[in-house]
Amino acid sequence: MDGDDVFTEPSDEQLAAHDAENLQSMLTHLRDNPTDDAECVLEVKVSMSALSKMQLRSIQEKISLQAVLRESLRRDGLS
Repeated sequence: MDGDDVFTEPSDEQLAAHDAENLQSMLTHLRDNPTDDAECVLEVKVSMSALSKMQLRSIQEKISLQAVLRESLRRDGLS
């Protein structure tokens, strides 16, 4: 390396673009290989009011809380 070669950290925008590219590649792979699309555990924090609304919907529709969450993801095009 000569004196002109200086390592610079990638910018936040470059990192975000790289992350988005990797995620898009993963989604393409999972779409093409559905047997690789394993279920994962996701732990999230939500407000008490959001949890109460989900629980109420679960009771009213006689479905599990997990089903409420999955339906919400499907409705928003995330599943």
